[in-house]
Amino acid sequence: MKKELPFLHLKVQESDPFQRGKFIGERVSDKINGNVEIYKKIFKEYANADWDTVQTKALRFVEPIQEYAPEMIEELKGMAKGSDLDLADLIALNVRTEIMFGFSQGVSAECTACALSKNNTTNQHVIIGQNWDWKTDVQKNTIITEIEQPPYPSIMMIAEAGHLGKIGFNSAGIGLCANLLVSSLDKGEVGVPFHAILRKILNSRTFNEAVRAVTLANRASSGNYLIANDKGTILNLETGPGGKENVYYLGSDEGIFGHANNFLVETDFEDKTLGILPDSPARAKNIKHELSKFAEVSVEHIQDTLRNHDNFPNSICRHSEPINQIQTLASIIMDLTEKSMTIAPGPPCENSFTKVYPDFYKKINAV
Repeated sequence: MKKELPFLHLKVQESDPFQRGKFIGERVSDKINGNVEIYKKIFKEYANADWDTVQTKALRFVEPIQEYAPEMIEELKGMAKGSDLDLADLIALNVRTEIMFGFSQGVSAECTACALSKNNTTNQHVIIGQNWDWKTDVQKNTIITEIEQPPYPSIMMIAEAGHLGKIGFNSAGIGLCANLLVSSLDKGEVGVPFHAILRKILNSRTFNEAVRAVTLANRASSGNYLIANDKGTILNLETGPGGKENVYYLGSDEGIFGHANNFLVETDFEDKTLGILPDSPARAKNIKHELSKFAEVSVEHIQDTLRNHDNFPNSICRHSEPINQIQTLASIIMDLTEKSMTIAPGPPCENSFTKVYPDFYKKINAV
């Protein structure tokens, strides 16, 4: 197996959001610009929209993001400045979910996530993780970002360069996995975009604050948010566009939870992902089944599960397809008790996992 970790690990220490964004933009300008070029093709493929049209649509989201979290707009302005792009370019990257699936609802593959309580792991730690599946070309422009951002908690996340938030955890012990969901309510309407909500969860100081980042937002799209903390609380929020009336809560009574790309609860609207990703229920069932085989689950057990090929090619571990060019980009395991991220580039069956500790791990353990 290959052992190298190809993702750039960028460390940022900046309380001013504009300067923070500028720092990021300057240091990964090539990757942000690379993602813009990739998404020009993706938006054309999924929504039949040229970049001028995408930029125009994207700028309509500035106001709801400004009202939701004004510091995020400043950070995006800084990223645009640092990477020599327009603000509309950065907004477009961060509303890719809303534009692609609001106007097309055509998707070929997505992610599988899991969470384990401290009572179910060998080290009695709270662990969450997932395989992140998306376009193969995006992998080269994916980065691990570590952000120290007073007064908010420090965060470590893996995301496409230029994105505000994605999969990660913070110094307050809050961790996040995410899955695409598409419903009959997804029509590309303006609201708070999925990736802004992900960042606000990671910026949260408490578990309740993280949940409110989802429930109090006027969400522009459907999405699944798997949130946990180092104290052992695990909560999954399946959401449609809109407010708290379209939020559905799932706990983890058995201590092991699995989720893919379909709603597990009965909703007041149609679950479109069941039609476009019929393999989703099997992946969710399979990840929980594989982890439930063990009285106590180790990190190695989770790694093996994320490498699972049952129902291949529509398996948990996904390989690049000739037509859609979608694969597992990264396999991520987060130990919220230890404050560490164990990660492998995808597909994980071909690569080794590497454990990465953020700088705030050292500061927490020094106290």
